[in-house]
Amino acid sequence: LQDNFNYAVDHREEIAQQVRDAAVDAGQRVYALLTSLTTPENVKWAEETMVLMLARATEWGEVAIEYFWLALDLIVQYTELAKQYITTHFIEDPVTVDRVKGWCTVAYSWGLETGTFYFEKVQNMTTK
Repeated sequence: LQDNFNYAVDHREEIAQQVRDAAVDAGQRVYALLTSLTTPENVKWAEETMVLMLARATEWGEVAIEYFWLALDLIVQYTELAKQYITTHFIEDPVTVDRVKGWCTVAYSWGLETGTFYFEKVQNMTTK
C-alpha cells in the first residue's frame, strides 16, 4: 500500500495527464455520436451547453484533484507517524504488565469521567 501511495505522489503529473487524455478521447467519441444523430441546430446548442458545463467541471475537477492529493499526502504522513509510534511504543519499549495496567487505568478514568458527565447532562435535561 505504501508503494502505491508513493508511486501516486511521485507520478501525480503523469497520472493527471492520463486522466485528461482519457477525458478528451471520451469527449470526441460523444461528439461524433451526437453529430451523427441530430440536426446542426441541436449540435450548436449542445456545443454551447457543453462548453459551459466543461468550464464548471474543469473548476470542480481542479479542486477535487487538489483535495485528492492533499488527502493522499496526509495518508502517507499518518502512515509514517503510525509506524514511528508502533516502533517507539511497542518494539523499542516492550509492552509490560505494568504498562497495560497503566493504559487500563487511564481508559477507566476517562470512561468514568465521560460517562458521569453525559449521565449528569441527560439527567439535567430530563428533570427540567
